[in-house]
Parts: sequence; structure tokens; C-alpha cells
Amino acid sequence: MNSTEYAVVSGYSCLEKLSSKTKRIHLRKFISKKLMNDILTRCDDLKEISLPKHISEKINVEIADLLKKRSISVSISENSPGRPNILDNMIKWKKLGYDYYKVKGKKVAE
Repeated sequence: MNSTEYAVVSGYSCLEKLSSKTKRIHLRKFISKKLMNDILTRCDDLKEISLPKHISEKINVEIADLLKKRSISVSISENSPGRPNILDNMIKWKKLGYDYYKVKGKKVAE
């Protein structure tokens, strides 16, 4: 998926990144009805919106109905907001077969 097909939105300043070819958007912060309408106006071919769990719990019913009516799928991330803590990083690298302390500070392909 190229950069015109995917965008991260955290407010009105991010709207300029959107195009009619944008198919997937990740919402980083709470979204208002006005901002959602602006997004839908700019993104004719929008298929999916992803958002963190803490935002999904506060989403407006009208926005949810609008997304359902336009057949836009919504995926919810179970991750907590913010950076992963050191334990999360250690577990991630261990699953990939690396020692966290040997890769810390070095660029390692994922």
C-alpha cells in the first residue's frame, strides 16, 4: 500500500495529506463529527478506519452510524496509548529471536 492509500490523522492539520485515493486511515486522537465529515469528503474511496481502543470507547453514535452506512470497516487496536514500555520491547524482540540488549540502539530489520 503506497503513501497515498494510507494516512494517519490526528487533527485538522493532517487533512492536507488525504486524497481521493486514500483507502485506509488511522485515527490517533478523538474525532469530531465535523472532522469525520471533512475526511469522508476528501476520501471518496475510503474502505477502513483503524483507531485505538481508548478512542473507540468514546466514538459518537452518529459517526458510527455514518461509517456503517458508507460500508467503512472499523478496526480497533488493543494496544495502550503511548510508547511501549521496556518489558513490551523485550518481549517483542525475544519473539523475533533477538536479545533486546544487543539490538537496543541499533537498527534491526523487522
